[in-house]
Parts: sequence; C-alpha cells; structure tokens
Amino acid sequence: MPHPAFPKTWILVADAAQANAWAASGRDGPLTAVPEFGLKAEDTHGFSRDLKSDRPGRSFSSSDSRRSAMQPPHDPHDEAKARFTALVAKRLAVACREHRFSRLIVVAPPRMLGILRKDYNEELGRCIAGEIDKDLTKATPAEILDHVRSFLHAT
Repeated sequence: MPHPAFPKTWILVADAAQANAWAASGRDGPLTAVPEFGLKAEDTHGFSRDLKSDRPGRSFSSSDSRRSAMQPPHDPHDEAKARFTALVAKRLAVACREHRFSRLIVVAPPRMLGILRKDYNEELGRCIAGEIDKDLTKATPAEILDHVRSFLHAT
C-alpha cells in the first residue's frame, strides 16, 4: 500500500543532468514536488572534451616510426549520463519498493528514456503507467500536468 503521506502517482521529469519527481493528486492537480528526489548530475551538458584531457594520447606504430592519435574506447560524456540514469532508476526502485508510489509517469527526452528503460528493475517496470518523450525539466508544474493529464486517474 502507498505511504499515506504520498499520493499513488509520481511523475519523474528528467534529462541527462537533473531529475525531479512530482506527486500527483489527480487529473486536476496540483502537483507537489517530492523534495528528497531532486537529483543533479555532474556537469554532463559540457562537451566530452571537457571531461577528459585536452588532447588524445599518441602512440607509435609497431611497423614504422609514425605516430598517431589514440582514441579512447568510450565517451566520458556518455558514461556520465549512464551513471546518472542508473542512480535515478535505483532511487525510483527504492521508492517503489517502499510503496511511495504505485504508478509512475516518466517524462524525459527520447535518448534519456531509452537509457532509463535499461535500468528499470522488474518491480519498477510494472509501476510505469506512461512515458512522454519530451524535455520538460524547465516546465512549470501546471505545464507538466497538462502533458501528463491523460495518464492520471480522476479523483
């Protein structure tokens, strides 16, 4: 059963740098911020080059004396996003397990949604009531409510 102090539906509004949860009390609102769920990532909106050294390393070819740039096998920018989305999914899974919500609506840009889906555990996956592939991190609660209203139950 949901915790009595919290409504049954949460709305996660996230992008690669921040995630906030809102509790919905019905189709007509209001939305209430879930204060302990305001998450911020390290600066993942900077360029990947800002997350690593200025220039790639150099190596010598084993067959001659030419040197060429070594490319890293991974993008630090993508790794930072993946770490952040894993943290968001983990915190949601804990809140779900603690019955803080029974339904979850996820609002995030398409790429973020795809990364998040990979991190959902089975229990959290069953709580997903809807997804909206849009960046609403700068939207007001009223604007968020307008976008998610069709997923909310009348109360």
